[in-house]
Amino acid sequence: MSELHLSFNETEEKLIKKMKKGNNDIQIVASNGEESLVCIGSIRVKTGILLLAHITDEHRACYGHIGNRSIQISSKDKNSLVRCIIDRRKREKKKFHVYSEGEFYKYSSQLDDLNVNDKHILFAYIEDNKFAQLTLFNNSIDQKVSELSVRENSLISDLRTLALNYLISNFPDCDQYFRLDGPLS
Repeated sequence: MSELHLSFNETEEKLIKKMKKGNNDIQIVASNGEESLVCIGSIRVKTGILLLAHITDEHRACYGHIGNRSIQISSKDKNSLVRCIIDRRKREKKKFHVYSEGEFYKYSSQLDDLNVNDKHILFAYIEDNKFAQLTLFNNSIDQKVSELSVRENSLISDLRTLALNYLISNFPDCDQYFRLDGPLS
């Protein structure tokens, strides 16, 4: 079994069961750089680009792919992964269940017990040939969560540019991963 499917905690297992039953308000995004998984409800999405980053005071990790190029950036162990289950069932309180670099984290769009002086950033960018989605959680600002989804080609290109710029600003040595040399594949 793939590493992307290992080490689910009890809450994640419950969410995955609901997701598999078709609850489109639950989404999983996971990558170790070599393998990636995106499911919205019971539908698996084949992505042309997947960028999944998690940043704390202790570590920085970004995994995914652009076309056929895999991305593995980690301040700890390049053989790890980032996985996030996004629970949007309560629109006013989105929850993020994150497994990153061997640790579990739980974030919410509402006030929580995270210290605003501690860095906790989650970034997910998903693109296929029909849509793009950007999800950003940052505990140090009042509106902790921002999400954008677009379907128009010119807007997909703009959202991709925004996503790549954001990641390059947080992972300055990684711009060689983000050069697009042609169509997504």
